[in-house]
Amino acid sequence: MKRENILTWLVIFLALLNGAVLFYFISKEYSPEPGPPDRIIIEALQFDDQQRAEFDRLKGDHHRKMVELNARFRLTMENYFLTLQTNSIGKDSLEQIITEIEKERLSITYSHFQ
Repeated sequence: MKRENILTWLVIFLALLNGAVLFYFISKEYSPEPGPPDRIIIEALQFDDQQRAEFDRLKGDHHRKMVELNARFRLTMENYFLTLQTNSIGKDSLEQIITEIEKERLSITYSHFQ
């Protein structure tokens, strides 16, 4: 076979492969709400409408608490690393605050799944 023939067949094969991949993704059922983890939980546990509403509420509460903790954590970490510049004595107390925030994160997540 000539080199041009091999390249022609390779281009045709790649074009068909691209078409098959596009067809797969386009024909696949797409459902933006709820997301995959939510859908798996809802379907596996066979939630009714009331249980799904409660699930959404609990998920939202957990998310809000975690966002608040993340903001506190970020601020504490900034202050912690500022102690490098100022040679401040508060390093130990900031480490304790960071530890408490992490404990609270774990506790909130544990309670959420419980």
